[in-house]
Amino acid sequence: MYRNNVFALLIISIMIAGCSRRETTPRHPYGDWIVIPQAAKSVIARIDSGRIIPEGFIDLPFSSRNVIISNGLIVSLMRHPEGSEIAVYTRKGELVESIVTPSLFHALASYSNTAYFGGQSRMTQKDHMACEAAAYINVAEKPFQLRPIKLPAETRAGKSIDDVLVFNETLYLLDNRVLPKFMFKYLIADPNKPT
Repeated sequence: MYRNNVFALLIISIMIAGCSRRETTPRHPYGDWIVIPQAAKSVIARIDSGRIIPEGFIDLPFSSRNVIISNGLIVSLMRHPEGSEIAVYTRKGELVESIVTPSLFHALASYSNTAYFGGQSRMTQKDHMACEAAAYINVAEKPFQLRPIKLPAETRAGKSIDDVLVFNETLYLLDNRVLPKFMFKYLIADPNKPT
């Protein structure tokens, strides 16, 4: 138990340091808000002068992946019996909308009002294996639509998009666990048209 608490404090300290560093690109208005996973309910908190100030709770599993996008909504990625569930919440923890996809997404990043997802497509009868998959939603549009991101290389059975990163209006989709390894790079000056 002590080891888990130390690890959690280390992660929170890194997050605080990341939020307080000087950046060359402007931060969005909710950049100092975070979701802290907990066993029962996750904590919605803001960071003020290096302190974490809890503002509320949200009913999310510990294993969920979460980002707070530029309009203040929380996008959460969770496992679902049919694949993955993508849910959007207010900062008060109220559910706005939820969609279920057969893709097995496990990586998440955001830019502006767009959330990007990476993982695997669902295994099909034809392929007998899952392969890389990436998609995005623009939460400024309703109803939310999960749109695929076309990968520049042919997808391969057993492969996955393992991480999704955004830096300086560039989206990186990383497939770095199974050989061959790939890094796909997209310009996202227009967040809804990755090129």
